Amino acid sequence: MIGGIDIQLRTTAGNESLEIAARAIAQLWPDSVFADGETGEPYQYVWLIPFSEVEEVFIYRDSRSAEIWSEKGAVPEVLNSMIHLLVDPGLLTVVVDKRDHEMNAALEAIKSGLADDIHSVSVSME
Repeated sequence: MIGGIDIQLRTTAGNESLEIAARAIAQLWPDSVFADGETGEPYQYVWLIPFSEVEEVFIYRDSRSAEIWSEKGAVPEVLNSMIHLLVDPGLLTVVVDKRDHEMNAALEAIKSGLADDIHSVSVSME
C-alpha cells in the first residue's frame, strides 16, 4: 500500500501474529476477502491463507472493495476499506488509511488477540 499510517505492534508471536491479526479482522468484517501481499493471490476465507508461507496480507472489507482497489487503487471511495498486514521478526505492522473508530476497533481486536499469556505486544506509530 502506498501512503497510509503504519502502526507497529511488537510481538513474540512471530509469523503466527499475521494469522492472529487476519482472524481478528475477519471477525469485524464478516464479508472480508484476502490477498497475498506479494503475489496478489486472492483468498475468499481467512482459513485458506497459507500463513506459514506468507509475510504480507491485504484484507478488504468485502469483495466490492477488493475490486475497486484492484481496478482504481487508493481512491476516496475505498478509504479505510483495506488493511495491510506485514510481519517481520518481532514485529507486526498494520497499515490503514486513517485512524478512525473502525480502524481503532480493528487495532484493539488485533492487540487483544496477541495479548494472551504466550504473546507480548507493544505499540509504536511512525
